[in-house]
Amino acid sequence: MGDKLTNAYDKETAFTVLEIVNTWIISADNKASILLAFIGIIVGLSSNALTGIITNIKNVDILLIVTLVVYLVMLLITLLQIVLVFSAKVLLVDKIEPNLISYISISQNRELFINEAINVTESELLKMILSQISVNSRIAVHKMKYFNTALKFAIPLVPLTFMLLVFSN
Repeated sequence: MGDKLTNAYDKETAFTVLEIVNTWIISADNKASILLAFIGIIVGLSSNALTGIITNIKNVDILLIVTLVVYLVMLLITLLQIVLVFSAKVLLVDKIEPNLISYISISQNRELFINEAINVTESELLKMILSQISVNSRIAVHKMKYFNTALKFAIPLVPLTFMLLVFSN
């Protein structure tokens, strides 16, 4: 009963958690890549219909024009959200400088990185790892938020694509 946990995170545990958080980031990127491929298929399927509608815009029914506008707006929002998924890492930076775990900090100054790596204490390293866990967790949350928004706008593109294909002929 008297045993107390003094620190839940040691260096090895922190590195394990960092690896898990990094897999969340990779998962969000992979999902966004699959969605981007899906959007490419949707655009490819609808390209002939879009060309036909745009060239004959004067003879097209108003419902088809509204469908086209909704389709294009949803497509642009989806693509914007996917771009935000892939750029989320750039938007967030670490507060601890230099951080031997952060690729940004490492790449900025090679000599400083080498000197810090030689002289870092275990306690300082643990703080750096925990800081990077926090940064990467925020990146993962942002990426998944953007992906979920992109998915919400991408799903209606399927019926809209079929409507464009059917009504454009």
